[in-house]
Amino acid sequence: GPALAWLMDHRSEFETEIEPLSHVIIAPKGSEALVEHLLGSDLAALFVSDPASANAIADALVDVDETGEVVLLPGKNMSAHDRTAKSGERLIDLLEYPETYAEAVSGLLGDVYLCQTRQEAIAAYEADDTGARFATRDLFVIWPNGKIVIGANRHDEEGTLARHRRIEEL
Repeated sequence: GPALAWLMDHRSEFETEIEPLSHVIIAPKGSEALVEHLLGSDLAALFVSDPASANAIADALVDVDETGEVVLLPGKNMSAHDRTAKSGERLIDLLEYPETYAEAVSGLLGDVYLCQTRQEAIAAYEADDTGARFATRDLFVIWPNGKIVIGANRHDEEGTLARHRRIEEL
């Protein structure tokens, strides 16, 4: 939206690096759609160095007359899921990202465990006591509260993470 466009146009005015999340996380081929599904609107989020930098950006955005949402992810002090589920493969172990963003990536996706089938994900959820989310590559996600979100699988459409990975490979 306009607020995000304004911020990207003026990012050199801030004393922090502003890096799009979609340029930082590299998901393995075949998992990009799942990661985008899990991130939702956070896919458009921007990494900043710390909460103070996020606050300075918030002050500037309040002063400009632009509409839209801007999501800022402090590289430090983001809460991370610290309990290990008994089932599934931890999704962030499959992702690539700079160590400077590890805390934030863990805060966003550290509670997600990848299962091979929906039945395996449901069984893992039923046996879990860690508060984890369980997901499959076909965009099925079961949350700790029992909510199930099923995404539309885009076989013929390349998402943001896949596009960025392909560009980086060139």
